[in-house]
Amino acid sequence: MALARGLLALIAFLLVSGVAALAAGLIWYDRADAVIVTEIFVTQSVLQTAMAYESPTPLPSETPTAVPTPTVDPTATPTPEPESAQFRDPEIVILLNELSDYFNITGDGQSIVERLEPLIPEMSYALDRGQAYWLLAGAYGQSYLNNPTQYLRARDQAISEFLSVIEAGPDPLTLATAYNLLIKAYLSTDLGPTVYLYEQEAMASLTEMLREEPEPALALDVYLILMDAFEAGGSLDTRDRAIESFLALATEYAAADGDMSYQAGVLNLLGKLHMDRFDYQLAAEYYARLALLDNSPEVLLNAAIAYGSANNLSCSYKYAVQLVALPPSQLDPEDQVLAGYLLTSALDYYDGVVPECP
Repeated sequence: MALARGLLALIAFLLVSGVAALAAGLIWYDRADAVIVTEIFVTQSVLQTAMAYESPTPLPSETPTAVPTPTVDPTATPTPEPESAQFRDPEIVILLNELSDYFNITGDGQSIVERLEPLIPEMSYALDRGQAYWLLAGAYGQSYLNNPTQYLRARDQAISEFLSVIEAGPDPLTLATAYNLLIKAYLSTDLGPTVYLYEQEAMASLTEMLREEPEPALALDVYLILMDAFEAGGSLDTRDRAIESFLALATEYAAADGDMSYQAGVLNLLGKLHMDRFDYQLAAEYYARLALLDNSPEVLLNAAIAYGSANNLSCSYKYAVQLVALPPSQLDPEDQVLAGYLLTSALDYYDGVVPECP
């Protein structure tokens, strides 16, 4: 089981891009998990033309390519076959990511079509086929090929594959990846409201799964993949509810084993995430909550910077004061200079009398 999870984590590392890089540098959770999701660049004219071909039903009429069942000797000891929804072929994942990078850089859709079309029927796993069809849709949808019919066929087939993975009820990491790709595929249709429903479904089912089998490391991976999808869909309400749900889950984990480091790691991640979105006030609030668990120089400095960026200089001053009060041996020279700048900025702004941070 541990081996399977390790393989899934490796594949997820290769699979979905986006906010995962924000986790880098965590004190307790020094992770650089990143998954590369195929991004589709379809010109507006091609997309408008494709919409004219839309069928009234959102799901394709085609069915995923069947995987032949090998003949088994009834007298032999049965060997369990891996479920297609549970695993992926690492070599196929690497190939798809390489082709995705090549396409995004060169726009050479013809080479993508020539390479993928003969390979897809040989792919054993639904998630591999889904990502391949999704990349194929991007190739057919670009202005050079301008083939709306094939674009729709590949896109709808990708959606069908992703749905088949979800219906199979796989492990949390695979399920999160399938939802991520499904949401992004639906964003290219005229069925926008459907995306919201799948987002709600993804949050509900995955939160329940992670509560039944508490695994903090896995939960963080799942969260990053979901947040990438919510960001792509512009679903801020869903994103905010996901944040609160994930924090609640982290709190439950902490209460169960008494280890607060995971909760602290989550707060640190969320602070970094919102700093990158220029949502400085919310980032500062997460860092302030984190400072209650850990008053390390990094945390105090991040809180001071975030509050300063949010033009809340009284709170920035509060954390800068705490920072310079630490033993000099704990501070880097650069941190000391930055803390001094934050202190001076607040003192100058308030004419030497800084009000208390609310």
